[in-house]
Amino acid sequence: MDYETYLQKAFKPGMMVNTELTLSQLFQHYYKYEEAEGLENPRPQQATEQYLHVLARGDVSVEFPFSLRLQLTSEMIILRCQEGGVRVQEGRKNWQVSAGQYIVCPSASFAVHSMLLPCRYQILAAGGEELIMYRKLIGTGILSESADIPALDVYFSRIGKIPDQVDQKSFLQMHQALCDLFTSVCTWITDENHESSGNIPAYLQEMHDVILHHPERSFSLQVLEQQYHINRYRLCREYAGIYGIPPLHDCNRNRIGQAEKLLLTTDLQVQEISRRCGFENVNHFINLFRRNTGMTPGQFRKKARADLL
Repeated sequence: MDYETYLQKAFKPGMMVNTELTLSQLFQHYYKYEEAEGLENPRPQQATEQYLHVLARGDVSVEFPFSLRLQLTSEMIILRCQEGGVRVQEGRKNWQVSAGQYIVCPSASFAVHSMLLPCRYQILAAGGEELIMYRKLIGTGILSESADIPALDVYFSRIGKIPDQVDQKSFLQMHQALCDLFTSVCTWITDENHESSGNIPAYLQEMHDVILHHPERSFSLQVLEQQYHINRYRLCREYAGIYGIPPLHDCNRNRIGQAEKLLLTTDLQVQEISRRCGFENVNHFINLFRRNTGMTPGQFRKKARADLL
C-alpha cells in the first residue's frame, strides 16, 4: 500500500459550513523511494525505514472553517503555522498554534481545527526508526519561531526543494535535514527545561499565569500599567518576546479555548459561558468566537454534538 492510499484511510475530515478540507488540499507531495532514480538497485522499504525520511508534505491555504482528524501509526507530524491559527487536539489535550509557531506531534493520532481565518500552514509527516529517540525527548508542545531554535524555516525550505521521486543523493539530504531539525528542537527543549524561570520577570510570569489559569478575571493593560508601574507598550513588547504572542492576543486565544471546552462539556447558556470566560459583553464574545472559529458558539456546540452521533 502506498502512503497516499494509507492516508486516505487515516484521514477524516469534519464538515463545517457545508465545506470540508480534502486530503489533496492537506498533502500535495508524496515521496517515493523504492524506485528512486539514480539507484543501481531499488531501495528496499525495510532499509528506508532505518533512516529519517519524509512520507508526505503539504502547503495548506484555507479561507473557510475546517476540522480534520488523522489516525496514523508511527509517524511524527510537524505543523508550521504561517497565518491565522489552528487548534491541535490530542486526546483531552489542546494546543492553540498561532502564526509564527510550530507544533511537533509525536502522537500519530490527533485533530486540527481552524481558529483564526484565513489560515496558512505547512505540514509534513516524517518516518524512520530513529524517531523513537526523538519522540522521547520532544514530547508534544508548541515551539515559537521567536524562540532561539536555529533555522527551523531553513530545514523546512531544504526539505521542500527535494523532488517527490527521491534519488540516493536527495535521500541523504532529506535524512540530514530531518536530523538537523529534530536535533535543534530537542536541544532547545532541553535548554528550556534547564533554564530557571527566575530569568523571566515576576510581573510577566504573573500576567501569564492569569491568562492561562484565570480566564474569568478582568484583563486590562491600563490596569497592569498602573499595578506594575511599567509602560503598557513595554509590557506588550516584553511579554511577546518571552511567550511569542502579545498578551491581549494570548488572553483572547485562551478565553476562546476555554469557551470551546465549556460548550463541549456543559449545558451552560452562552451568556454564562461568556461571563465565566471573562467577557463582560456577550455580543463581543459571540463576535470574537465567530472570528476565531468561523461559527457562533451555538453553531459550534450544535456541530460538535452532531459529529458525535
